[in-house]
Amino acid sequence: MAPKRMPRHMAPRRLAIVGLGNYTHPLTRHSIGQILLQNLAKRAAADPLLRSGSSTLKSARHGMRHAWVAEMVLHPRPDSEDNKPLELRFIVPKSPMNLTGRTALGFFWQWLPTIARSQPKPGSPEALALAEKGEQWWDAVEVDKEVNIAAEERRLAKEEAEQPKRVKSMYRLLTLQDNLDLFPSKYLYQRGGGSKGHNGLRNVIEKYQTERFHRIWVGIGRPERREDVAEWVLGPLTRDEVEACEYDEETKHEGEVLAKAYKEMMRIGYDEPA
Repeated sequence: MAPKRMPRHMAPRRLAIVGLGNYTHPLTRHSIGQILLQNLAKRAAADPLLRSGSSTLKSARHGMRHAWVAEMVLHPRPDSEDNKPLELRFIVPKSPMNLTGRTALGFFWQWLPTIARSQPKPGSPEALALAEKGEQWWDAVEVDKEVNIAAEERRLAKEEAEQPKRVKSMYRLLTLQDNLDLFPSKYLYQRGGGSKGHNGLRNVIEKYQTERFHRIWVGIGRPERREDVAEWVLGPLTRDEVEACEYDEETKHEGEVLAKAYKEMMRIGYDEPA
């Protein structure tokens, strides 16, 4: 029997972080998102708010999809209004860059199958039907059922039309990837929007059927000649580029990109609507 869902006011906040890259080329420019993810996990494991879990990435399988996954739980932040803990899932897909979407989708919805669902309004047909059965709304949720994203998009669009001033709702997903148009080690946060020509992110958008998620870009620069792009992205990172994304567990030193990305991750995790 599937476990019952907790009421939304009791359920923890959750955020899935996906590092996009070529898994078989771990220290190349095109895999800098995966390097950043591994260091974000180390930084989170060293946070004073850590309640349980570790930064160890373990091999996991969901159907035919494979990834390295680490999970942890952080205590509620002292200034948090809803007093909810934060659950983090770090995901490194074991798939080629342009096929990342299906793996990311599987591990995201496996963990967050009802992220966009909301409680039925009191007195609504849905609420009355559940009341007649002596159930609560979270009892009726099928934990392993994948969300119909097209339907969720329509629901979110309707809510926003009714509340024009409301900030656009986003899925609890953060992707990390390289950017050819930014200078090496330059950092950019993007809320929704397109793929900027990134094949991995394009595949994620295609599989999710939505652009409503967060992303962090890390610059890798661009070669002088357009025809050299394929070779460039699979070229090795410099030591400075790696250090900008690193977290030293002994000295607690944070690279410049890592520090910005961690701050953004925590803001999304604790402050964005759950």
